Amino acid sequence: MTQRSMPHRFYRYRSLAGSGLERIRATILDAEHYFTSPAEFNDPFDCRPIHRFNGTDEEVSRYLDGLFAKFQPEQTSEQRAAEIAAILADPNRDPRRPENLQIFSALIAHLTTDQIGVLCLSAAPNVPLMWSHYADSHMGVCLGFDPKVSYFVTAQPVRYTRSRPIVDPTVQSKTQMLDASLYTKSLDWAYEEEWRIVLTSGPGKYILQNNALKSIIVGANISHENFKEILSWTKALSEPIEIYRASTSTSTFEVDLRRYR
Repeated sequence: MTQRSMPHRFYRYRSLAGSGLERIRATILDAEHYFTSPAEFNDPFDCRPIHRFNGTDEEVSRYLDGLFAKFQPEQTSEQRAAEIAAILADPNRDPRRPENLQIFSALIAHLTTDQIGVLCLSAAPNVPLMWSHYADSHMGVCLGFDPKVSYFVTAQPVRYTRSRPIVDPTVQSKTQMLDASLYTKSLDWAYEEEWRIVLTSGPGKYILQNNALKSIIVGANISHENFKEILSWTKALSEPIEIYRASTSTSTFEVDLRRYR
């Protein structure tokens, strides 16, 4: 796992468009967060490592047997053994052949990685591209969370590289493969300074500890109505929340943050 100092805050850039405003209300008042399946990510390379099957016949057979036993439990061990033998004897299905790897990679992703829930966070609150991409062209918000509270203490940093990770399920553990898959992205995304919380219980809505939220930054282009709505919600909280307003710098291509309350 990549070693990186824990940031002072974790940030989530969020849009208020459509149902976004209601989702933000649920996060502020109820500590509700949606953990996304990697299948829904906007980067087609994200959580999609290169698979290799370089193990021996016995190692490949053992891996396939475990896979079938988990996802086809109705099969007997004899049936699994016969199917595995047929797969490895068929050039059109043998996962060790490069031309068949794409099919097996998609299958493995569907059965394993895509069944995990991921909460994506950032260590930086003032990245213009993120305000544009994830906060509806600066009309949304950026929520700040205490990294020492609740599930946030389990967040791990994403590492950025030029090469896609390579995993071999016949010789690597599930933990090793998930680490390479879930925490490796292209160097092109390094500006996001991303950290991730991963739940193997799957994607969906989760209630986290409600005192983790410490600040709210409203975008430079947020509407007056949405700003008023968010301020009204914070008044119902048991602990005060820092409020900041973002604005575009008058001299650089940067986003400035100013304390509002």
